[in-house]
Amino acid sequence: MKEILISIYEASFTHSEVVKLTGIPDRTLHNWLQREVITLHKDFFTPGGGRRLYTPIDIFKIAVMYELTIYTQFPPSLAREMINATQHRVRARFDPEFIIEDKTNIPLGLDLIFVIGPDERPIVMHRYPGNDDPPNYGHPWLVVPVDQIIDRILDNLNDLIAKESGE
Repeated sequence: MKEILISIYEASFTHSEVVKLTGIPDRTLHNWLQREVITLHKDFFTPGGGRRLYTPIDIFKIAVMYELTIYTQFPPSLAREMINATQHRVRARFDPEFIIEDKTNIPLGLDLIFVIGPDERPIVMHRYPGNDDPPNYGHPWLVVPVDQIIDRILDNLNDLIAKESGE
């Protein structure tokens, strides 16, 4: 299983680094923060109230939400429903304090299935590796490869951390 080089709660990434790591346009991220479309783990700023800093868990949430809005054309308000499931997944994979039944048996390759319910509200469901049967929900659905997105962003984060530490 891949590891992250810092705590998922350590705020040390600038706005421009988040834009570079996730591919989200600068204006879109500003807009989402102003409209509170996405909330950060905690508000961190550089000393003296300077620039906002982001944690890895914030970056994972932003990346999944951005990709969902890009590839599905869902508005951010619908895509936001994926954020809690994404945050739970990141914590389950990288937070040693996070309590789940059996942490050693977390299957990698988890997909989240995004179903548009009868009332037009999204429902998030899990699909584990090996279960490739097409779902039959009777409503439109979309498979979001959350672990693939997390792993790609994790690689980018670890590369950035290694570069900054001179490795």
